[in-house]
Amino acid sequence: MLRDHGMADALRSFAISAPMRNSSVDNGIGRCPRPIQSAMYFRAMEATQNVAKHAGDGARATVTLGRDGALATFAISDDGVGMDVSARGDGDGLVGMRDRIGAVGGDLQIASTPGAGTTVRGAVPLDHGLADAAESEDAP
Repeated sequence: MLRDHGMADALRSFAISAPMRNSSVDNGIGRCPRPIQSAMYFRAMEATQNVAKHAGDGARATVTLGRDGALATFAISDDGVGMDVSARGDGDGLVGMRDRIGAVGGDLQIASTPGAGTTVRGAVPLDHGLADAAESEDAP
């Protein structure tokens, strides 16, 4: 689905079988170079799965995709229990997510407040210089 139809359609397909309620909003992401598309797609899936694990019963997530100039952007926001990120620090999962987005020149940020949900936001430059034919370790 990702290779044939792009990130927005692939995430909509994932939403149907996700372990919790979620939605996807496409603000014009379009197609991206494969390594960037793969890194963003799998981080969005991972963040959505983290909502199911950590945000509490009944939590909902929204995945938003878009472009901001020469950046491809994504955000996964939930209405769950949130956390104090300054006290918690980054576990292995968050470090891995940052590393994988960093590998394609991007940046990942986490914002959360106890009782008010969490947002994982990322941006990747589309001109990172990666060849479209290059494959990432996550490519389907």
